[in-house]
Amino acid sequence: MNPIKRGDYRRFRVRIKRNGEYIVMTGGYLFFTMKKNINDSYDVASLKKKVACIGTEVAIELFHEDTKNLTPRVYEYDFQFVDSLNKPITIQQGKILVEPDVTEVIT
Repeated sequence: MNPIKRGDYRRFRVRIKRNGEYIVMTGGYLFFTMKKNINDSYDVASLKKKVACIGTEVAIELFHEDTKNLTPRVYEYDFQFVDSLNKPITIQQGKILVEPDVTEVIT
């Protein structure tokens, strides 16, 4: 995944394909989580986003307020979809670099 500049906005569009078809995610939730260490508990995650799903594509948006206080470093991340029957599916997992910013936006 491409690095994120601390304080920047980022939008991720997520779709899940099964047997060549995009599945309808309506009624479920999409989670995006970033942790300093993969073994850290969810409670101490550096960034957590949860979005209710409608249709076959869901967007997770990271706003300035979400990223402005992140320490520049490499984080563990994942996207996880939890369907309406509470069955989780990890869609993507990896590492992401948060880079320092030069201009600090004052809001």
